[in-house]
Amino acid sequence: MDETEARAALLTHARRTGERVAERYGAGIDLAAVERMVEDPEVVRFPVTLCFDGAPLEGEEFAYPLPVAGDPLNGYTLYLHPALRPDSEGVVAAVLYALVVVNYGAVADGAVAVAFGAACLGLDEDVYYDKICRLADAIVRGSNDTPAQMLPLSPAIPLQ
Repeated sequence: MDETEARAALLTHARRTGERVAERYGAGIDLAAVERMVEDPEVVRFPVTLCFDGAPLEGEEFAYPLPVAGDPLNGYTLYLHPALRPDSEGVVAAVLYALVVVNYGAVADGAVAVAFGAACLGLDEDVYYDKICRLADAIVRGSNDTPAQMLPLSPAIPLQ
C-alpha cells in the first residue's frame, strides 16, 4: 500500500467510525452524548476526560488531548480552551475534532479530524470545516484580539 492509498484508507476509516458514532449516539450529538462518548471504547481508543484549562494549550490551540502521566494506556485529558465552556455546540465540535489524536495518533491531520467530526454530526465536511473555522476565529478574537485565522489543533494536525 503506497502513501496515497494509506491516506485514503485512513480517511475512509475516520468517516466510517464517525458514521458508527452517529448511529450509536444519534445525529444530534450534544454535550451529554460527548461526555458518554469519550468513555466508550467503541468510539475512542483510550478513555478521555474533558478539562476546561488553557494552561497546557500552546499558542492559539483550542483543544488538545494529552496522555495521563505520559502514557496513553492511562487515558487522556482533553484540554479545552476555557472560552469554549459556555458554547456547548462549540465544545462538541472541538472534542470531535480532537478525538482523532486519541484514535489515530501522529498520522491524524486536519482532514482526518474534519472527516470524523462531520460524519459524527451527519454534516457535509465543508459545513463542519466552516464550523471549526468559526470556532477558531471566535477563540482568537476572544483571547488576544488578533486578526482571525484558521488554527491548527496542533503542529501535527494542520487544518490545511
